[in-house]
Amino acid sequence: MRTIPNRSEDSRSRTTTRLLRSLTVALAVLAALLAPSLQPAGAAEATDGPTAAAWAADWLDHQFDGGLPLENFGSPDWGTTIEAALGLAALGGNDARLDEVWAAVEANLEDIVTSSGADVPGRLAQVILLAHALGEDPTAVGTGGGADVVARLEATLTVGGPNDGLFGSQDPTYDGAYRQGYALAALVASGVTPDPAAIAWLEDQQCADGSWMPYRADTSQPCAFDGGLFVGPDSNSTAAAISGLDAVGLGSGATVTAALGWLDTVQHDDGGWSFFPTDDSDPNSTAVVIMALRAVGALDDARYTDRDAAPLAALLSFQLACAEGEDAGSFTFPGSNGAPNLFATAQATSAAAGATVGITGPVAAGPFADPCAVQPTTTTVAGEDPGPGQGSAANDGVRPAALAFTGGTSVAPIVVGTGLLLLGAIALGAARRRTP
Repeated sequence: MRTIPNRSEDSRSRTTTRLLRSLTVALAVLAALLAPSLQPAGAAEATDGPTAAAWAADWLDHQFDGGLPLENFGSPDWGTTIEAALGLAALGGNDARLDEVWAAVEANLEDIVTSSGADVPGRLAQVILLAHALGEDPTAVGTGGGADVVARLEATLTVGGPNDGLFGSQDPTYDGAYRQGYALAALVASGVTPDPAAIAWLEDQQCADGSWMPYRADTSQPCAFDGGLFVGPDSNSTAAAISGLDAVGLGSGATVTAALGWLDTVQHDDGGWSFFPTDDSDPNSTAVVIMALRAVGALDDARYTDRDAAPLAALLSFQLACAEGEDAGSFTFPGSNGAPNLFATAQATSAAAGATVGITGPVAAGPFADPCAVQPTTTTVAGEDPGPGQGSAANDGVRPAALAFTGGTSVAPIVVGTGLLLLGAIALGAARRRTP
């Protein structure tokens, strides 16, 4: 007996197949529409340093609207305030805000540079570097008797004893090498030749593998991580030491060469650095290392660009995207659920702009493109007049295409693509319900 095909069932099967194909097409359309706008984690909207720095500086500038000093984690923080000002100073066009900050520094100098009645060398170095960046005189900050912050920094030098040559009387357990490197860079920026004992102290603190810990009480013992104090060889101390030694003319010496080799061994696959080598990359550590490498002319060396991304790209991967609204342009820190981090943004701004510890700005000037601006969608053929402000001899009248930056043009593709997916899913579900 001949079997009679079920034409109704066959028809429904063909309908389902067609719907599946339609849904596949919809997915392809969505992928094509969103490819430029849905970036993988870690992708940067601004891919060149100065543009990213200008974007971050705009965010920093708005943080000053709340008054001075800036607050970090809910507490007034002059250190972060000056670091943010150094980021602004690396770019042109922030004169009014920087004048405001400098006036506040002069008015609050003693609160900024002293702790428990003693001068703090790291803060003195920050003030000197900011004065240098703004074209101010670091020997005449304010009108008080301690206006010469350069002389005050020199006066903090420890003479004699196990810490002969260390700047500052404060406990160096957590910041010894870091403050020493910054102090050396600040003095050189002011035209002062540091005491040889200060240089020798920093060199003697180096670990056998080329790194630095914040402080080694006994330099005869090998460097190791101390779980009780939570200190060990770290990228920040190492980068600051490199910057300081380069400032005094030792950037090509054996000490710095060994340090550069250590930084190569602890650079992560994503191109960035972490504080301790076993952690994930973070923007602060990557920024201070970038400034140190730039100071010695090693930032573009092949050994630092052979990872998945170059150091600068790794740094910019922490910059918040256009979708973050008012926080767009700031830098986030790992583990903060994408929240903006003030200190990370300040350090990253200087590094992205092209600054080093001793040369803080201005090093980049605008105008800069807005990474979140909607780009023109029309193009012209070669030789066509692009209209006022739309072309130049360099681009021969070709206007930027849509989605040159992702921030302002991703909404429409998302809406269209989502609609296609929903329609396809609804239709497919209905077809399946009709099929026995």
